[in-house]
Amino acid sequence: MKKIEFNEVEFPITSDEIINVEKKFDIKLPENYKKLLLKFNGGVPSDRIVISDDEEVSIGGFYSIKYGNILLEDAIENFQISQELIPSDCIPIGYDGFGNPYCISTNEEDYGKIYCWFFDMGEEEGRLMADSLEEFLGGEI
Repeated sequence: MKKIEFNEVEFPITSDEIINVEKKFDIKLPENYKKLLLKFNGGVPSDRIVISDDEEVSIGGFYSIKYGNILLEDAIENFQISQELIPSDCIPIGYDGFGNPYCISTNEEDYGKIYCWFFDMGEEEGRLMADSLEEFLGGEI
């Protein structure tokens, strides 16, 4: 499996900064996502994302913990707390070109799976995009 590369990454963060977000929102982020944050702290994957033979989606970017224009904390506040658009066990980690959130599940049944809420298409439920972050990104973190 190929290594994932990102562009437009933010300044590095520490594990403690991730732990602070987990404590603030009472969540346990998957290890592969924490590894991605520590490596890139947001940014844009360099490759276009292909989900299946008949559907191609791209990522506008991933939220950063700190230093970016669009922070993970702000996305959680917006999508989960203020607007109540996505459930509290799906953490918004990134977005597509239309601002629709890509989320990683933190519930026991489908922990680590990636969903997207296509609000621009009128969808109110999350659509399963991949069984893991690595599958979604098409490579190793």
